[in-house]
Amino acid sequence: MVDALERTVLLADDSDLLRRSYGRIISRYDAGINVTAVSTGEELVREAAGQQYNLIITDNNMGLGIKGVEAVQQIRAGKYNTETPLYVVSSDGFAKSEAAEAGATGFILKDGGLNDQIKVLLEKHLPFSRE
Repeated sequence: MVDALERTVLLADDSDLLRRSYGRIISRYDAGINVTAVSTGEELVREAAGQQYNLIITDNNMGLGIKGVEAVQQIRAGKYNTETPLYVVSSDGFAKSEAAEAGATGFILKDGGLNDQIKVLLEKHLPFSRE
């Protein structure tokens, strides 16, 4: 279980630029949030199997290896993060139904409002504490 005072986010995206961008968005929202970022679906599953997180956000199409929705299925079948809010991000709107079937909490369409959508997820799922 995550410590009530610790706020943790696990991010997965094969784009280094997007991982850094998400990290900046989260840090601007609250610098006290601990962010772990990985670049593949396999790394996402491994990381989620070893530690509880408050929020998980994954890209769906991450190059080689398993897709985000496949990682979601494996995480939901595991011991940790079975109830953690888990969102799939994709530029393909058709992936929304795949994400729901895999057990994702929600789906985010990659568009111009991605930054605002991530802020909404942080407000919804993480205890807020700016000091």
